[in-house]
Amino acid sequence: MTIEQLGKGKKLAEKIKELDEFQNAFREHCMKTVLAHSMNSEKPFRLDIETDSELYKIIDDYVSGKLSELKKQFEEI
Repeated sequence: MTIEQLGKGKKLAEKIKELDEFQNAFREHCMKTVLAHSMNSEKPFRLDIETDSELYKIIDDYVSGKLSELKKQFEEI
């Protein structure tokens, strides 16, 4: 493995880690937004379990797609 390949691998590994952190932060942000809206509204806005699951699925699908792309690039190195 060349130094260039090691450098590319390190950058991709960092991107994968950042994307994983983004996924967790985005989930937390979405839930806090819903909670804040619910507490400040005359008509409480509440997500039921199905909606929560759908929200997580959308986030997970997006992030999983990005992670798959990065992992594929990583394997090519």
